[in-house]
Amino acid sequence: MYILPDTYHMNIEETSTTAALTTYAGHYHNLHVSDNNRYFPGIGAIDFAGIMRQLKGLGYDGTITIEGRVLKSLSEDTVFSAGYLAGIGAQLGFWE
Repeated sequence: MYILPDTYHMNIEETSTTAALTTYAGHYHNLHVSDNNRYFPGIGAIDFAGIMRQLKGLGYDGTITIEGRVLKSLSEDTVFSAGYLAGIGAQLGFWE
């Protein structure tokens, strides 16, 4: 049995998103990422660099699914958010 962590809900319900990801490591293969304002990652205030740093430290090799409300357009928001997350991943050497 697996769980499906979601950063939007974790930001509301957990004391620490990274601690929860660590506690349940191995129990999820997909992570839903949405910012604290329910827009796509990078349009709010969640520390996605910290989350991705934690995932890398855990050896996470599952998928990351972007979700959220559309601010400008689906295309613009998707390109922005994917670039934002890819930039963090590149800085952290996530795909090395």
